[in-house]
This record gives sequence, C-alpha cells and structure tokens, in this order.
Amino acid sequence: RLALLPPEAARALGADGAPVDGGQYPPVGMDLFDGPGLAASFPDTAAALRGHPHLVRVHLAAGDVLFIPCGWFHQVQYQDEPSISVTFLASHGDSVGDLRGCKKHTRDLQ
Repeated sequence: RLALLPPEAARALGADGAPVDGGQYPPVGMDLFDGPGLAASFPDTAAALRGHPHLVRVHLAAGDVLFIPCGWFHQVQYQDEPSISVTFLASHGDSVGDLRGCKKHTRDLQ
C-alpha cells in the first residue's frame, strides 16, 4: 500500500520545509496508515489530511509499477508477505535541492 501527497501538502504534513537531497520530509514516526495513532501523535496533521483532495492511496500487486512525480510525499506499508521495491531516481539537474525546478518539470502531470 502507498499513500501519496503532492509537494503542496508540505504544510499539512508538517514537513521541515528545507529540501534535502531533492526532497522534503515529514516528521519521523508519522504513520499515514495509522488513523488513531496519527490523530494522537500529530493531531494538526490528521485534521489537515482528513478528506484532503490530493491524498492518494493505492494498493500495488506483484508486477505493478508506479510512477511517483518529482517532489511528491509517499509512504509505503508492506502487507503480509515479504516484498522488494526498486527505486529509480531520475531528476533534472535544476531540480535537485530545489522544489521550484521540480514543479516546473511536473506541471503537465497535474
């Protein structure tokens, strides 16, 4: 299972706002799949994400491939069986460490 949110959701996630390695990161320990735990540990985030229009949840099966646009927040939760995932990062030189460049290259995907 995956939860995905666009870069514009950074405030709702409480992301640090300082791009590192081309990305922003929400607080450590935030679990987007644990509704009660999220509400208890991060009440402001839980409230902001409840019914968020851009929150995408997907379930991938064996052999599925998913493209995650540049700058999108994502969290993976493995299910019952062992799993392997492979990440291939392809970024434009002007987007590394700068989400403005990232948005420029993904604007047509929205």
